[in-house]
Amino acid sequence: DVVGSISNIQNTTTATSANWTWDEPTEYLSRVMIYLNGSFITNVTAGTQYYLNSSLTPNTWYEIGTHTVDTSGNINQTWVNQTTRTNASVTTLSSLRKRIIIID
Repeated sequence: DVVGSISNIQNTTTATSANWTWDEPTEYLSRVMIYLNGSFITNVTAGTQYYLNSSLTPNTWYEIGTHTVDTSGNINQTWVNQTTRTNASVTTLSSLRKRIIIID
């Protein structure tokens, strides 16, 4: 039997990052394959249970896709996906102060 899929996928976002967390199947998991918007990004080792990307664009939709891989290298072909949008960029008061030009 092939290892089960991850479950209970959730995320938190900022303007430039998304952190996805999940629950893992209980037996034979080696790693979780991570795809972002359809492109393979990385493998996450069993036991880690999260993927953080901190170089995203503000106010943009991202879809994480996952496959699990068992300890024998068999890939579960079932996709577990989640779509989220990063927060809009926020201009802080201190960054506004740096842009103020006083004309006398």
